[in-house]
Formats: sequence, C-alpha cells, structure tokens
Amino acid sequence: MKVLMLGDAQVGKTTYMASMYGFMADDNGFNIAATRDEDRSALDRLARRVRCGEYPARSEFRSEYNFEFRYTQDGERYSLFNFDWLDYRGGALGQRTDDPVAADLQRYLNEAQALIVFWDGSRFAASDSQIHRQWLRIKQLTLAYVDRANENNPLALTFLLTKSSLLPDDWTETRIGADLCNFANILGENQNLYGMIAYSEINANSIGNVYYPFLHSMRFGFRDELTRRLKSCERDVAAYKSRSFWGDLKALFTEDVEFNRAQASIERLKQLNAFWESTLETLKEKNKSGGYVLF
Repeated sequence: MKVLMLGDAQVGKTTYMASMYGFMADDNGFNIAATRDEDRSALDRLARRVRCGEYPARSEFRSEYNFEFRYTQDGERYSLFNFDWLDYRGGALGQRTDDPVAADLQRYLNEAQALIVFWDGSRFAASDSQIHRQWLRIKQLTLAYVDRANENNPLALTFLLTKSSLLPDDWTETRIGADLCNFANILGENQNLYGMIAYSEINANSIGNVYYPFLHSMRFGFRDELTRRLKSCERDVAAYKSRSFWGDLKALFTEDVEFNRAQASIERLKQLNAFWESTLETLKEKNKSGGYVLF
C-alpha cells in the first residue's frame, strides 16, 4: 500500500508525518514502526524536535518511508501489513506538466491508495494570485487521483488543514474555502471515494488530530489485508472439513493443530476488525466538535 502527501512547501507535511510517527510509535493499540533503522532514528529526532517547537526545514527532495502497521494489546503484537509513505517536496507542484519531476509525481498519484492533501489554514484569507494558482494545481492533481476510484479500486482522500489556529472564522466563505467545500461535495458523489476534511494543529504544546487522518488513510489497506487473511484461514478450515474418511478417522485420535490454529486466527481477525471499527467510532466522537468533516 502507498500513501502520498501532497502540498506546497512549508505547509506542514513533514511536521505532520514526524508528529504522527512520534504519536503512533507508542506500542499500544494501532501503531506503526519504521522498518529501516536509519528512518527510525531520523523520525525519532524529528518528532522530539517538533515537541520542543522546532520545525523541519523546507524539503528539497521527496522522502519515502516504509512502515509496519500493527495492533498491540496486553503486550501481544499483531503485524498487519507494511506500507510506503511518501513525503513529496512542495516545490514539485510548480513544475510544468512535461517536467520529469511532474511525471514522477503523476506516477505516485497512479499508485497511491490514499492521498493526504495539505493546505495551510492561514492561506484561506490570502488574496495573492500565486496562492490561488497553487490551489488550482492542487485541485488538478486531486482530480487525477480521484479519477482512479472505482468499485474494484476504492480510494481514501484527506484534505488536511494545517495550522488550524490561523484559520479565519469565516474560512468557508473565502474564495478558496468556498471552492474547497464545493469541490468536496462534487467528489463526494463518487461512491468509491472515502473523503475527509480534517483540521490539525501541531506545536510545542499540542499534537492535535494526527491519529484520525492516519487511520482514515489506512482504511482500504486494512480492509484488503483483513479480507485476504480471512479467506486464507477459511480455505484451511474448508479443506479440513472436506477431508477423506481416513482423515476423519485419524482426527478422532489426534488433535488437528492446523485446524485449531486456523479457527483461532479467524476469531482473532474478527476481533481486530471489531477493534478497528470501535477505534474509528471513538475518534469520530472525540473530533465531533469541528475536528473533521466526512464526504
């Protein structure tokens, strides 16, 4: 699975990712771990700096990380799946469509199962024509991603409004804000797209709303992996039940370890799905007062 972060320079992509990693590296509930030692060290440093109010410098290159998505309860860890997380440098948005960098970005848009579009909350009030051009480019790239959503390929999309303390009270009535709301309504007509507008504030005193947008992005990766594992276990159980007469006779005198393991795995996967749904519902309630909008 691939997750792509998209947004202009210094909008908060790397800060969000570092904070998300620092928050979710806690080995409890749904959590993540970097699969490469060098990434783990770098992200730990970034997360500590953000907690101290030091923010990452502008990214000049794209950065790609591989994470393991896990669930941990009572000290028991259950590995779910690995996924790639791409932090694309903001300057790429200004490249011409025939530029190799733009072509590279398009390739990632074609491969991603989840897209997080970042927009600086303070820019809703801006009248700068360059900022409006950036917004139009964001919409163009988002549409290129959304066009891939179909029954066999559902996609997750998040508009993450960063620096939310700087959001104007009437941001939905600004030119870009009204356009975003209208754009979300149009995108919401696609039944195979699961969309969210979320607010995030990350500073030395608060790591606000990094968990829900992350789990939102994991939705279809989790569903696909759970379905794959359940089908595999159910095939094992079906094979056990369709064994021969001699197999039935043997089972009377011996314990079928593989069958018991398959049955236990099915129950465990069903529990994981219940934990997943419960976690999402809890987050919906927690962020109910303006933390997100689903479309």
